[in-house]
Amino acid sequence: MKLFGSSKDEDTAKVEEKGAGKGRPTPKRKDAEARNRRPLVVDKKEARKRRREQRDEVYKKQREALDGTGDERYLPLNDQGPLRRYIRDFVDARFAIGELFMPIVLAFLILSIAFSRNQQLNSILLFTMWGLLLLALIEAIITTIIINRSLLKITDGDKRVKKGNGRYILMRLASPRRMRRPRPSGPRGSRPDISEYASDIRAYMLSRP
Repeated sequence: MKLFGSSKDEDTAKVEEKGAGKGRPTPKRKDAEARNRRPLVVDKKEARKRRREQRDEVYKKQREALDGTGDERYLPLNDQGPLRRYIRDFVDARFAIGELFMPIVLAFLILSIAFSRNQQLNSILLFTMWGLLLLALIEAIITTIIINRSLLKITDGDKRVKKGNGRYILMRLASPRRMRRPRPSGPRGSRPDISEYASDIRAYMLSRP
């Protein structure tokens, strides 16, 4: 009789109807949590991949800039700006004694090993190396004075143009020309005319704090 409750068939039909309306059984809590976490892991992997691609792209542009074929904006911070560009062009325009320092040091090491018993030869090589180093330092000092005077003249005595120039010039002079980075922008020749750089250098200095 159906007076006091639903029959078993009716209960079964209600359960089936409820399940059909939902379309699927209720998932367990741990399954739901696992499914919710899974996209986050994928997002992190994608984010790492994008960061790596962006980093590789920046490195590529920096290498191109150092090789002289790319945008100067991607140069290392110490090489950026018209002031540094003028210094590089000034130094690269002529032969420097400092360019011989690294080859001389390498030759000294090889010869000192090959003729380790010849004290007289080793003494000559050692004095030659130190003499060359002294000449390179003197050359760097003179070059720095000349460049700084020119920069002070076009910037009305703004002493900020001198900051770090000595070290930058010395490192540039001490490197063989073909190993210099950024690469020289042209062949050896006459010194660059600073008037061609003056407006860019002034604007650059005004933009600095």
